[in-house]
Amino acid sequence: MPSPSDQTVRDAITRLTAHDTRYAPQAYYWLLQSLERLLEKVVDEEKGLRHVGGEELVVSLVGQALDDYGPLAREVLHLWGIRKTLDFGEIVYALIGAGLLSKTSHDRLSDFDDVCDLDDALTAPFRTRRDGALPSPDEEPLPEFDD
Repeated sequence: MPSPSDQTVRDAITRLTAHDTRYAPQAYYWLLQSLERLLEKVVDEEKGLRHVGGEELVVSLVGQALDDYGPLAREVLHLWGIRKTLDFGEIVYALIGAGLLSKTSHDRLSDFDDVCDLDDALTAPFRTRRDGALPSPDEEPLPEFDD
């Protein structure tokens, strides 16, 4: 996978965002960096590289957004044009079309559709319960990913 700092990547993202203004350039760079982190984690945990599917990527991206931006994650993603999980897929498929990512014959854009309620997943960890307490770390706002 090419590095987000690579000139080829910058040129491709410039072309993509000039042609399709739905998503800010930052969304593409952030997604590529987040995917790179996920793949490093896969290699570390599984001792080898493997393909990452749409649902798994969405779950990872939501977690990464929460890690990177905390309570502002929803606002940051909205600022970039990302409002639902399908938007992640649209960005991924644009990057595939630009030759920066690849897919298998089993991958579909629909793999990214309605994986979770994105707004809820990005705000749930920061909402207080009726008793005024924050959710415990055990309360997982993200969907489970089954292997």
